[in-house]
Amino acid sequence: RAFKERSGTTENGYGAKKGTKHTSSVVRHDGRDGVGLMGGKSWTKNWLSFDNSYFTEKRPDNDLLWLPTDKALQTDPKFSPHFEKYAQDESAFRADYAEVHKQLSELGSKWVVPGGIRLEFDVAGYRAALSECEREMIAAIDEESWFPILIRLAWHDSGSFDVSNPVWPACGGANGSIRFKDELNHGANAGLAKAKLFIGRFKEKYPMLSWADLMQMASAISVRLAGGPKIQMRYGRLDADEPVKEGNLPDALPPFKGEPNAATHLRNVFYRMGFSDREIVALSGAHTLGRAFKERSGTTENGYGAKKGTKHTSSVVRHDGRDGVGLMGGKSWTKNWLSFDNSYFTEKRPDNDLLWLPTDKALQTDPKFSPHFEKYAQDESAFRADYAEVHKQLSELGSKWVVPGGIRLEFDVAGYRAALSECEREMIAAIDEESWFPILIRLAWHDSGSFDVSNPVWPACGGANGSIRFKDELNHGANAGLAKAKLFIGRFKEKYPMLSWADLMQMASAISVRLAGGPKIQMRYGRLDADEPVKEGNLPDALPPFKGEPNAATHLRNVFYRMGFSDREIVALSGAHTLGRAFKERS
Repeated sequence: RAFKERSGTTENGYGAKKGTKHTSSVVRHDGRDGVGLMGGKSWTKNWLSFDNSYFTEKRPDNDLLWLPTDKALQTDPKFSPHFEKYAQDESAFRADYAEVHKQLSELGSKWVVPGGIRLEFDVAGYRAALSECEREMIAAIDEESWFPILIRLAWHDSGSFDVSNPVWPACGGANGSIRFKDELNHGANAGLAKAKLFIGRFKEKYPMLSWADLMQMASAISVRLAGGPKIQMRYGRLDADEPVKEGNLPDALPPFKGEPNAATHLRNVFYRMGFSDREIVALSGAHTLGRAFKERSGTTENGYGAKKGTKHTSSVVRHDGRDGVGLMGGKSWTKNWLSFDNSYFTEKRPDNDLLWLPTDKALQTDPKFSPHFEKYAQDESAFRADYAEVHKQLSELGSKWVVPGGIRLEFDVAGYRAALSECEREMIAAIDEESWFPILIRLAWHDSGSFDVSNPVWPACGGANGSIRFKDELNHGANAGLAKAKLFIGRFKEKYPMLSWADLMQMASAISVRLAGGPKIQMRYGRLDADEPVKEGNLPDALPPFKGEPNAATHLRNVFYRMGFSDREIVALSGAHTLGRAFKERS
């Protein structure tokens, strides 16, 4: 405000009686009563709220101040285009104001050290809060089966991004703006208020963490808990302070914003975010999870409750076989809609009990989308690898980081090492007492023996990644009898859940060699576990026909050369047959 007693630019002075109808009370932007002097005359009605109303108030107004200098900004040919821009686009005003306020604050400043001193962000404290929150969030999501709706919340927060807009946060993206009521009420976001409340539980407990980070963390956890790939996430996103405008997310049904067909509509929406055709198809595979409801998207007649569902949505069953917790009903894209796999691409359609929208059909039939669709139907490993990559990309669209490059959750090396040491002591005693040597060596050997040195993609390359724990791989002919060894390793996995299956298997193998009188192996640990089994056929055969190869020597070379071993190394490795036996019932 201006006061008669100060600038003298108005007749309005100190006190409510000398103010205008706008300055006879003190009200803040958040609705709370302000504290301070009443009176004077303001440029805007809500003079304790920072917005673009300086540029939008209707004038003349006897209760608002408007000086010759103000009028000049509005009418001068060179000032007025900027004035009008800020009246129409509050985001542009806020971004420009932040930049020029900083510039103003540094005019003529002389610094005690070159470049000045910045308040350092507490990266260690933030990382610690992330780690603690992640542990609690995993337990809560797992217990309540929140997978689909939390993925959708994060997706819709990110999906407003416009790669052509260089201004943050007006560019949209993963910035937490979906928490605002105006954006949450967009038609495409129907039903997401429930997911925001879930995230709010963690925001209340960990106020240091941004809404944007909490949403993206919950989404990545949900993918993983549903049986999907682990996403390599970054954190440290800043939260936007305003919602985005409606209309950036894709429509499921015509008229597709006037565009000629579903494929064109999908491209227009996703190209705006910076995605390619392959990435559009991979992202869409997340519809392996979740359902649509009449009360939300309106894309189906199936609504809330088991009676309004399909034969697949009248119960809630998870990928791990446990009963899920939550609302029944709606219509799903896949039969097992709480399991992350490639069934979105493989389900047989048409099927009246499964959802299949024009946008889904476009991915299957469009000449440029369909090759990727078919690839993912045939190769789940390729889908999982591509999905993990593009989910990470989606989670970072439009994100502004508190520190350059963001914050990654540091692996607890000290804790892992301590668990390894304690586990090793117990495992030595158990193996020694029960003479498990041969079968544990074989288990680790067969886990490693799937490796293909020519394949650069992990975990599709195979190798010592714990994939033999999966029933499908354990049932390979070459692995007959190894279920018993997996149960032994499972005892230690249950006690030391931090340790990977891959590390536990390889540790048990090295211990077994040593306890049987063999050399001490200089082992390394810290292996990641694969999240899917490898295909059958990578291990050597003991008897002809050796996969059609001319003789046993050629067969051995083909198998072991694929792993990267030399002739000398093949012979040395085979010497481990000094231990163990063959059985009619196994090999």
